Amino acid sequence: MKEFPNIISPININQFHDIKLKHDLCYLRQSIYEKILLNQEQEYFSLESFYKLKNIPKNDYNYFVDNITKELHKLGWKTEWRFGNTGIYIYLNDPPACVKYGEEF
Repeated sequence: MKEFPNIISPININQFHDIKLKHDLCYLRQSIYEKILLNQEQEYFSLESFYKLKNIPKNDYNYFVDNITKELHKLGWKTEWRFGNTGIYIYLNDPPACVKYGEEF
């Protein structure tokens, strides 16, 4: 970043929560993108560390769940959220065995 963006000026202070959510969503997309490129459908992607790192409260989890789910489905992926919306399985055809048989760890 060469300089601070204008969006963080005091005039926008009432929008900082929404601005942060959108900013964090960009980082989450990047992390999931990198996970998908590893082609490891049998392993879930954990958002728990992401939520902690970005200091995201539980009442904001659905924002990420809804956006990520919609975007991945639009691209042709299937998803299954687990562990209180802190873990997501992303797969193409057959769900991983733990999803298929309803296992929660």
